[in-house]
Amino acid sequence: SFENVDTHEGSDDAEENNYSLADESVDEQDDDIDDGDEPSGEEEVSDSVEVQAKKYSIALNNTFLEHLQSLDPIPKHVHIFFPDNEYYRKQPILPFVSHSIISLINLNPDWNVTVYNDTMIDGVIQRAGDIGIISKQEVDVLIGVEGEEEVQKQTAHIVERSDIARLVLMYHQGGIYLDVDRLVSRKFADFITQSTRLCLPTHFDINFAQDILCSSPGNEMFLSIIQRASKIRLESERRKGWTKSGSLFDMGPPLYNSQILMNVFGMDSEAYDRLGGDKGFFAQARGAIGEQGTIITKLESDYCNDTLVLDDSFLVCPPREELYERYGMTPWNEEVDALWESEPDLKQQHEA
Repeated sequence: SFENVDTHEGSDDAEENNYSLADESVDEQDDDIDDGDEPSGEEEVSDSVEVQAKKYSIALNNTFLEHLQSLDPIPKHVHIFFPDNEYYRKQPILPFVSHSIISLINLNPDWNVTVYNDTMIDGVIQRAGDIGIISKQEVDVLIGVEGEEEVQKQTAHIVERSDIARLVLMYHQGGIYLDVDRLVSRKFADFITQSTRLCLPTHFDINFAQDILCSSPGNEMFLSIIQRASKIRLESERRKGWTKSGSLFDMGPPLYNSQILMNVFGMDSEAYDRLGGDKGFFAQARGAIGEQGTIITKLESDYCNDTLVLDDSFLVCPPREELYERYGMTPWNEEVDALWESEPDLKQQHEA
């Protein structure tokens, strides 16, 4: 049954637990780490991040933990993005579709599921500007200047718009965000309890996964990511509305992970860069999160193996490529790079 699926425009309207811009700035994070008799403070934490994995000193930031515990429970709302928000009704026999969103709906009948197409994603962004989560200037950069003819309107790449929209939804509404290619075979009640406020699974031991987000509304970590992404976005050079693939990536996993280290573990803003891909850190970070229940974590591998929302029951992984091919979807970085290579540098032309 698809009765709990919301595919209507405007489904991002304010709800009872929605939050607007926080009263206090989150640009400056609390760098103290409560680790018993261990030294705390930015300098000591910075030094610990530079040494070998076995010497990392990692502990949860108690100030942030108390903030999470003050929030409401995670609402039963799933957010998924796809160009056609009726795709699962049109392609239900595709094995990949039946083992992802359709399985999700069947296993979690008490959860509301919203599939956002591109227009609905832009509506989330517009709403964020209306209530002050992002500026009007940023809204114009992302979805084009209001009043412009559609043929003239320059919008940011849909990946950039999707990245900011998922953060806004987590901060403003809360719930679970899933990339469309997430397979699901678990009931959410198996891992989300009345005490859970944030999910932080890791992609292997490489970084914290960004293709699955789970949070209570009002989580200041997501506001801090939005604010720092805004700074990068408004300083980025663009061609036909699109920023370079490097800038687009910088607003994705690196920013997400650096803000997790700052908020959740009280580290400084350069800590993630200094890790240099050290796998030992993320194993110990999961250990620091432990079993306290407010934040949950899990070691994940690829999308077809044991994950937060998927058990290890698949012997043959259902392919996702067929769904992408039916909608003409290609790797975003190739698309962006091709535009930048084909479009002239208007600044250089003007100077010439």
